[in-house]
Amino acid sequence: MILYAHNSVKGRATALALKVALVHTLLGTLWIVFSDRAAVLLGKSIEGIASIQMAKGIAYVTLAGVFAFLLVYKLTVSVLNKERQRAEAEREVFQRLAAAAEWRDDETGTHVLRVAQVSGILAKTMGLAPEACSHISQAAALHDIGKIGIDDDLVRFEGIYSQEQREQMQQHTVIGGEILKDPKSKLMEVARNIALRHHERWDGKGYPGGLSGEQIPVEARCVALADVLDALHSSRRYKKAWAWDEAKDEIVRLSGSHFDPAVVKAFLRAEPELRQVYVWWRGHPGDLAMPSSELTEAA
Repeated sequence: MILYAHNSVKGRATALALKVALVHTLLGTLWIVFSDRAAVLLGKSIEGIASIQMAKGIAYVTLAGVFAFLLVYKLTVSVLNKERQRAEAEREVFQRLAAAAEWRDDETGTHVLRVAQVSGILAKTMGLAPEACSHISQAAALHDIGKIGIDDDLVRFEGIYSQEQREQMQQHTVIGGEILKDPKSKLMEVARNIALRHHERWDGKGYPGGLSGEQIPVEARCVALADVLDALHSSRRYKKAWAWDEAKDEIVRLSGSHFDPAVVKAFLRAEPELRQVYVWWRGHPGDLAMPSSELTEAA
């Protein structure tokens, strides 16, 4: 399938290149033949013919430039439109996969989407490159993809975990890393880092690897805070949502131990935007995603 797609792309590219070359060659040949004849007919002296030849050369270069501009413009618009469509389709696939991971618990289905939005805002506020922010906001939706491999009863359990249950539940990070292993793109690499490392802690007391500080990928550090924020500020069958200020105080308290202090600072700077995200979701509880226009405004 991959080979077919590769050959298909090469075939279309070759056909397009040949088309452009043939059109350019044909137009150039016609121009040379007819403009040379016109120069001979119109020129009454060697100097006159030379002037006409120079003028037609300048005209040819100008027309070729206009033709090249129109062609490149058309191709660029086509490529950008296809890239936009691909990005939208990719984003929807990520959201659907994330929803599948949370399908067994109807209370957490939108959790992954809020975490994705919050993570993107944190990344932006930290000053990460736009492409990195886009990757994080998309990939964060898959942070709990590994829960697919955890027993239903354990995922839905509402009490206090035993040591054995806790260890089993912690395996969702390893499972997520396995599901997304051997990434072929930067986006999937970010998704794997998040799935595997979003429960690591700044002080090294997290899991599964006990990484600390900047050993933890920045995307996982953003999602770690976003995940806890949403867990605190959202209601569950077994608990009420914490008030925003209570959740905020807890995040600040965990700065330097659970969370990267730089991410906590970004959280505080972005607080108005983040609060608006939760206002939106409370008004649209059944939606699978925030509309792109409103997402742009919030993020």
